[in-house]
Amino acid sequence: MIHPKAPSETFELSAANKLAISTLGLTVRAWQRTMRFTNLEIIDNLFNADLPGSLILFWHNRLFPVIGAYNRIPKPQKKLYALVSPSRDGQQLTQFLETVRIIPIRGSSSKRGGIALRELMKILEDGHHVAITVDGPRGPCYTAQPGASLLVQTTGAPIYFTGIECEDPWTINSWDRLLVPKPFTRMTIKMDRDAPPAGLSGKDGRRAIQEFIQEKLTRLTMDLHHEL
Repeated sequence: MIHPKAPSETFELSAANKLAISTLGLTVRAWQRTMRFTNLEIIDNLFNADLPGSLILFWHNRLFPVIGAYNRIPKPQKKLYALVSPSRDGQQLTQFLETVRIIPIRGSSSKRGGIALRELMKILEDGHHVAITVDGPRGPCYTAQPGASLLVQTTGAPIYFTGIECEDPWTINSWDRLLVPKPFTRMTIKMDRDAPPAGLSGKDGRRAIQEFIQEKLTRLTMDLHHEL
């Protein structure tokens, strides 16, 4: 297994900060164990079958239930990675993700991007999966950003568009309107494997892939349809 290298610029967290974030992560994991999933076998198959490494694309506000679904798999054969900014905030997110069994790849389009891309390609070649929040890290909510289409275009990896619908979640007052499922909430997993048309290169190709991502995830998102 590849272990992502530390970024050239590091931000050390205090012991108290690490403890607080780790405690939050453990609390989240306990909370997620109460959640009831429909179609969980889709996730189980993806992480236990002999399938190539892939990009798992979803909206930023589905992060809580996506992590919850992954953590319901007792001993997945494949690992789940996530791109994290090499900033100070990214260091805090790294601490949290490691507590909930997600392996961070430190890098962004502006910092350490080339190194992170090489690590990501090795992870995909080894058959593991990478989670991509397509409207992150700053939004707008439910608007696919160019970074996701660049990764799709550059890696050529299989794509799994992922939607999770919650019966009655809390919605955080944040840019992404983060969905936090209430304890014992029932959720439905929806996943669609698809690929953009072949031969999409350059900036025009990335824009076409961006539109493709937007269309596919919009179809999987019930509350977005209600807004429209």
